Amino acid sequence: MLAACTGCTGSRWGRSHPSYAAKYPRHTGNLARMAKQAVDARHVAGETGLYSGVSGRDEPAGGAVHLGGFHYPEYLNGAVETRLGIQGVGVPNKDFFSGGFECGARLQSPSRLAPFVGIGGYAGGNEKDDGRDNNGNGYIDEDFEKNDTSYDVAVIPEVGVHFWTTPYIRTSASASYYVTSAGGDSDFMLYGVSLSVLTKPKSPAYTDPSEFCPIDCGDATDSSGLFPGELYPSEPWPQADSTEPPLNPAYEGLLDP
Repeated sequence: MLAACTGCTGSRWGRSHPSYAAKYPRHTGNLARMAKQAVDARHVAGETGLYSGVSGRDEPAGGAVHLGGFHYPEYLNGAVETRLGIQGVGVPNKDFFSGGFECGARLQSPSRLAPFVGIGGYAGGNEKDDGRDNNGNGYIDEDFEKNDTSYDVAVIPEVGVHFWTTPYIRTSASASYYVTSAGGDSDFMLYGVSLSVLTKPKSPAYTDPSEFCPIDCGDATDSSGLFPGELYPSEPWPQADSTEPPLNPAYEGLLDP
């Protein structure tokens, strides 16, 4: 019920991704396992992708555009995301116009619907629209004005939520607060949305189709119940004369809270 209410309908929602399919090779009638399969997004561990987004506010008016890449470290099971990109941001009422680089890290649940908290940073430059004669030629904010000494820096805490619409595509909504180097009244909040795409899914640990058999896997697995080189325990296929699938102890351990 909870999975359905959060939009996580369907059991093996991510089966088109090789790592997810390796972990959940077939459908199950067990409700607890179905719920686990429906919300699990740990297949993103070790993956890299690209993101683009926009953020803004209306009072005072302002906005930003974002473009970059993100990565989920393999050993953290999809609970941590890092990112690096470029950003252009402007808030006229705060006299903040800038373009530069952004970076950050987010802590999130490794699930299809994933709330997150994060911390980011921004460093950029501003060559015009700052109300100053930056090159000493008697003109203020003229075209092609150069400013080699004015830089903008901000620390950006954020909160938000991700939702994986497919195993490869993620939509996000967030609120970010810019604590700028100018301090005081120059700080501001932006609300944003973004779209992210995994660029190249990692290959599963085994790729030989002969290892998948519809009735009896025989000696295909070792004594632990894993395929040779398999990253995740898998449920064994039922024997021909069995009405219930035998429970793999290695897989059963994944169901423990």
